[in-house]
Amino acid sequence: MLKKIGLAITCLMLVSTAFVSSASANLGKREVDFNFDWKFTLVEDTALPAKLPLKDSNWRDVRLPHDWSVELDFDESLEGATGYLPGGVGIYQKHFVTPTKPEDSTTYVLFDGVYNNATFWLNGKLLGENPYGYSPVYFDLSNYLKKDGSQNVLTVHVDHSRHGDSRWYTGSGIYRNVKLITVDKLHIPVWGTFVTTPEISKEEAKVAIDIDVKNDTKRTRSFVLSTQIVDASGRVVAETDDKVRLKGKARKPIRKPLM
Repeated sequence: MLKKIGLAITCLMLVSTAFVSSASANLGKREVDFNFDWKFTLVEDTALPAKLPLKDSNWRDVRLPHDWSVELDFDESLEGATGYLPGGVGIYQKHFVTPTKPEDSTTYVLFDGVYNNATFWLNGKLLGENPYGYSPVYFDLSNYLKKDGSQNVLTVHVDHSRHGDSRWYTGSGIYRNVKLITVDKLHIPVWGTFVTTPEISKEEAKVAIDIDVKNDTKRTRSFVLSTQIVDASGRVVAETDDKVRLKGKARKPIRKPLM
């Protein structure tokens, strides 16, 4: 049990013997700022593009976060809730080289917010959709990344043509940060860590952990899942190590009370 409830839970880390010995040197930084060097254009047609990626040499260069509505003219005939600014349909594209060898790593892209009705592709392959403009969304890019050293193209279609859809100003486009996340094929996926305090009193709290581990390799892997809870002064107040085996192409939740 914790005697102080106001603790900073700072480290929930997966370490595998294979990752420590070889792959860590090749992965580099886990998260990369993906806000730079995007191409952008407004279009009249609300239909999704039939063939991707699109030619974007004459599109605007933009840096995210980006809101195209605030760049346009005010119109008193539009909705006051959206600041009398128009919506519309915009398309973004980003060109980038595969960060590491796809056979050595798993690569995700995380969008913190796109307003709204967004559809995502990589190299013309559909990744998915996210109609709700306030929720983040992520996709596993690994199966679609190019292996020959040529550039990938990430395409985002944003349909905010129904712009009078909120009680306050929303903006239009990729209005929050984007990150590229590269991890070992044995890893804790995005949002794979969940911490709860099932019992709390004025004096103490019980802490439980719920951690998903994903093995994207074809073979069974053995690893140690190390978990620490660190207080505000940097002192480790609880820790646990779990030895786990996970089959290839599998995902396993590890749930246990920590203290």
